[in-house]
Amino acid sequence: MKNNILLLLLLCAGTLFAQEQEPVELQTPSENKSLVYFARRSAVGPLIKFRIYDGDTYLGKLSANRYITYECDPGLHVFVAKSENSSFVEAELEAGKVYVLDVVGKMGIAYARVDMVPLEKSNKRYEKEKVRFIKFVGKKKGELLSSGIDRDSEDAEADHPQDGKNMTRYNEMKGKGKKIKALTADMYFEQ
Repeated sequence: MKNNILLLLLLCAGTLFAQEQEPVELQTPSENKSLVYFARRSAVGPLIKFRIYDGDTYLGKLSANRYITYECDPGLHVFVAKSENSSFVEAELEAGKVYVLDVVGKMGIAYARVDMVPLEKSNKRYEKEKVRFIKFVGKKKGELLSSGIDRDSEDAEADHPQDGKNMTRYNEMKGKGKKIKALTADMYFEQ
């Protein structure tokens, strides 16, 4: 009797583990638009929400284990993540393509620091990170934002005015020859 129950449990467990997970389809941009995923896959500084900008345009706050998708016009953009510090990425986006920026928290002095890292094909860990990213998107909640949207929530742009500060800081860094990460048009995400 014990052997029959054990055999039955093993068969049930085998059936559960044998079921394949349904493939996750990433969002695609509208016609003549680009789509950028800002993914915060790590839990460093879980209580800190990083503020995300396209230049000086506020996009939203990004909590740990969440992502934001941002649909925008193709071309040149400067993406900014802010916390104790600011992280900049120069992006050249192509229409119809999807791009991924990992927003990474790091230990800071008084607050969590932030860094943005493009998911790029030339990285030797790309295939592994690609699989992890797809699984992450399949499990987590995200928010789709479009350029030119009117956000009237408690998290509205008016609560985070930049008045040119992000771009001023970016131009200062460029003027001093500081290295700024790049997200080039060919670094799009292929599923």
